Amino acid sequence: MKTLCKAKLRLFITLLLGLSCFTACGCGTSPGKEDINKRDIKPLNRNPTPKNDQAIVLFHGLGDPVSALDDVKKELAAALKDTEIVAFQRDEQQGITAQANKIYQELQDQGLHQKELVFLGISAGGVVAIEVLNQHPELQKNLKLIIPYHSPLEGAPIAKHGVMVENLATQLEGMLRQIGQPGLAQSVGGIMVDTFKNITQARAANDLVPNSTFMVNFKANLSKVKVPILALAGTKSNFESFIQSFCDPVLKELRQDLGTSTITGILVLLDDPFSRLIGAKEHDALLPESSQLAKNISNNHIERIKQEGVNHFIRITPKVMDKIVKRIKACFNK
Repeated sequence: MKTLCKAKLRLFITLLLGLSCFTACGCGTSPGKEDINKRDIKPLNRNPTPKNDQAIVLFHGLGDPVSALDDVKKELAAALKDTEIVAFQRDEQQGITAQANKIYQELQDQGLHQKELVFLGISAGGVVAIEVLNQHPELQKNLKLIIPYHSPLEGAPIAKHGVMVENLATQLEGMLRQIGQPGLAQSVGGIMVDTFKNITQARAANDLVPNSTFMVNFKANLSKVKVPILALAGTKSNFESFIQSFCDPVLKELRQDLGTSTITGILVLLDDPFSRLIGAKEHDALLPESSQLAKNISNNHIERIKQEGVNHFIRITPKVMDKIVKRIKACFNK
């Protein structure tokens, strides 16, 4: 039993660390999905025979394939039957500005830049959406609304993976010793190094570090944007909500084997260091609330809406989707 518990706890730590890095500013990809960074930019299938000159462009999150937008596309298509909906797979080994320029080229090639447009970006996709406008201000004429959903509009402190490893390693080693696992505590550092060594750090993730050259310029440009922006944020500021999004079954087994109080105690103790890594007490289990809402950026064209109890990895709720649809209809005079 002791060996089994140790093995499960080790698995739990490995999953925790791998997911915390891999999903930075995105919703993560499931095992077995193809390497999206090796593909050229490709359009998602469009709605057949669009009936007017209005289109919605969807932007996926960091680490996600374009297919992650399928449910969003279907819901929007059902509510906005006469509107063309398109999304593009991006190469995340390119910087965000390069991605934005390629998206704009696709819009031009397909004649979408001449239509009335709404941009909807999930997580880091919201930053890319705004950057398309920053790089091509001529779009302002036809771009009616940008909707960043849980997007790091002021950067993502958690993108600094090296800092995350160092701080979390120290914290976890201390906790494992407290619960009588000194041997496992000594190997935690090695587990972390092995876990992170094989994770490719996308160029786009580097751009999202708050004080990166890209983010400094992005925030300066964001303050000047004149297209309406509806910034949608969420808050569920505990470490457990992050873990449960990916490995709830493992947590349940650990609680059975090691005791609920032991596992809950570890998760609660990690709330504070996890918040420090994210960069704020109020967050959605990945991004600070203030970054999602661009609170430190003065721009009267930004409308800010926060949802309590919603973390970064939950699909868009029906209530929020209804709000999004209503705003798009208002922009398109539907």
